[in-house]
Amino acid sequence: MRLTIPGNWDTNDTAIKLTVSSRSGPIALYRCSHSSGDHMDTTDRSCEGYSKDGVLGYLQPAQTPGTVPLYRCNTPTGNGRSLHLQTTDPSCKGHTKDGLLGYLHTTQTPGTVPLYRCHKPTPTGRLHMDTTNPHCEDYPHKDGTLGYIIK
Repeated sequence: MRLTIPGNWDTNDTAIKLTVSSRSGPIALYRCSHSSGDHMDTTDRSCEGYSKDGVLGYLQPAQTPGTVPLYRCNTPTGNGRSLHLQTTDPSCKGHTKDGLLGYLHTTQTPGTVPLYRCHKPTPTGRLHMDTTNPHCEDYPHKDGTLGYIIK
């Protein structure tokens, strides 16, 4: 962390500028959606051009014992869009890897909840969505638990 006091500092001044130059600790994981029905997870609060559904929870920024990488993957649909899914499989289950999002806990510990991957079939493929809701919200199929996310 770097503290910058602009100009000459007067003890009566209360305005300071605080810049966080690096982050340690958990990283927010946002679920985002597109009008096409695609959902993707990201650590970018702007949701990369998608609409923000909300914060799923928080990931560890570095691998520690008891954590596993969470990757975002995609499959092009042929119409200039992609269908996304998140997985702990480094090969992305045969899809194209977008990158590493962070690290999930492999077992439930205090302060964590299950992160589920759910899907529903469509004519162009499966729409995947991650949720902490054990009933998968309005998606009819639960693929399973990806891991445990900090709430």
